[in-house]
Amino acid sequence: MSNPERSWELHCRLAGGLTSEAWSEWRPAVLRKIERLREGLRGQPHLRNLKRWQRLVDEDDLAGLLRVMTGRDTDFVEMREVSPLRGLPLRRAGEDRCGSSPG
Repeated sequence: MSNPERSWELHCRLAGGLTSEAWSEWRPAVLRKIERLREGLRGQPHLRNLKRWQRLVDEDDLAGLLRVMTGRDTDFVEMREVSPLRGLPLRRAGEDRCGSSPG
């Protein structure tokens, strides 16, 4: 399994647990991770994508977050390369937002 595919699967699992309640718990950690990533990132498209993550978080745009977390387009794959969501707690139960992985 490739790294982009693994990242997609992990983000899909997170997406299954993304609720307003979960977001209120996750948001402070995500903001801290964005700051840490900003300190260490160089170059495009990483810095641009981190700004996009920041905007989604600042606006509490859960629908936008879900699109990035579950999307298969190159744009979303590149955003997940600098994801501030890594390391968040995976929830066991939750809506299946991605279906099964392509074979």
